[in-house]
Amino acid sequence: MSSMPREIEGLLNSREGKFLLVKGRAGVGKTMFCLELIKEFGGVYVSTIVTAEQLYKDSPGLEESIPKNFVIDATMYTAPSALKVKAETDIDDSILREILFETGTETARGPVPPLLKEIDSKTEVAQLPFCVIIDSWDSIFSLATFPKDESSKDFWIKEEVQRLVLNHFRNRHLNLVMVAEGERETRMDYLVDGIVTLSMEKEGGRTLRLLKIKKLRGAEITFPEYIFTLQGGAFKTQRFEEKPVDIELTPWKKVHEHKGYFSTGCPDLDHLLGKGIPKGSTILLELGNSVPNHVWETVITAMTANFLVNDRSVMVVPMGGMDINDFVAEMYGYVGKDVFDNNVRIVERADAVGGTERPYIIAIRFEDITHDLREWQRVYHRLREKTGNPTLEVIGVDTQEARYGEDIYKEIISQSAEQAKREGNVILRMVRPGLEAITQRTRNISDIHLKMATRNGVTLIYGEKPVTSMYAVKAEAQDGNKTLTLKPLV
Repeated sequence: MSSMPREIEGLLNSREGKFLLVKGRAGVGKTMFCLELIKEFGGVYVSTIVTAEQLYKDSPGLEESIPKNFVIDATMYTAPSALKVKAETDIDDSILREILFETGTETARGPVPPLLKEIDSKTEVAQLPFCVIIDSWDSIFSLATFPKDESSKDFWIKEEVQRLVLNHFRNRHLNLVMVAEGERETRMDYLVDGIVTLSMEKEGGRTLRLLKIKKLRGAEITFPEYIFTLQGGAFKTQRFEEKPVDIELTPWKKVHEHKGYFSTGCPDLDHLLGKGIPKGSTILLELGNSVPNHVWETVITAMTANFLVNDRSVMVVPMGGMDINDFVAEMYGYVGKDVFDNNVRIVERADAVGGTERPYIIAIRFEDITHDLREWQRVYHRLREKTGNPTLEVIGVDTQEARYGEDIYKEIISQSAEQAKREGNVILRMVRPGLEAITQRTRNISDIHLKMATRNGVTLIYGEKPVTSMYAVKAEAQDGNKTLTLKPLV
């Protein structure tokens, strides 16, 4: 799968050759972006900033896709290097001119700078599409202070050299990618076919790297922003979550658990937490408004399945929007009907239960909290006696708040957390925006506090307790298990 935004793929896959301007401050990832372009499209990297040796040191495995002779040190062809030679050796001006310009190679405007000749030598047999990366575009034109010919009265100026270079590559149908420091608008903005800006912004107090498509001549910009990461020294955009994962249900495969911990059913999420969930923990999962249902539902599915295959019990107060029928059907596929019916209990309003026999349903009236809690405890103790193992409680906070009201529900939060800690259970509470008082109370008594949000169509997760880095989240299938995979955003 490509690491590039689809819009950039479409632009540079043209056989005509396109001009792309890449902007951004130092350290945002422009070099890694350009190297990824070469990996995908083929190309040559011309740099006034880093040498081939430094690039290979910073990007392990890079030499497998970009040979060293395709990394050109442009400082060897620009005016400062030539001046240094003259200063150190008192070289004759005619020889100095040989360094700066290729004698005998003419254009309508005069001699061709030798750097272009060196680039041409790498592109003579290039298969299209092919990219010439110039990093940085401004620095490369330091040669503009030198004469065009032996007469010192006629000098190159920056704009002339830029025009010469642009025409040269346009005529050869090569992609030219120009890197610029900073984000200011220049004359080049109007000459190029595409402009992308790389930046670092804050999300949830963490740093997030963004690629913004500012211009794409002759093409639609479907998504103007992409989140990207430089994990492992390579540029990679995070693709949008398009649809729920669709897998053929097979028996759930146990996820390894460390002594004293329960697994979330998602190995990557266990790793985020250290070793998983310590026994007796209360977890708060805060959900942003746009987090897709199938992502947070995967948390419930995976935790439930892994608890059940370890002969434990599960009690659920569904979140608003959770499809119980789909949940039950999925769990039947993972653990079997008998295991689910015996060891899972789901709360439903008594007047909504109907006549269908569903042994996993607890009918609650939601009129008297004391009565309802007594019924909940009765069912809980029966499950504990049956399995002899701890219980997972999955609580949709919005459902309970809507039934009992905010003030009453806040009173029972601490009591249930104390019971979980005392008896080694786990409580997973899930909450959306709009219930700030309850959410703050739940934060205070929770042992683990995770947040999920969305940005540019990508689901993000990070820990507030314990404090963690930010990750991109996807619901995927691994070995027949539906799980969440986490990719570090660095």
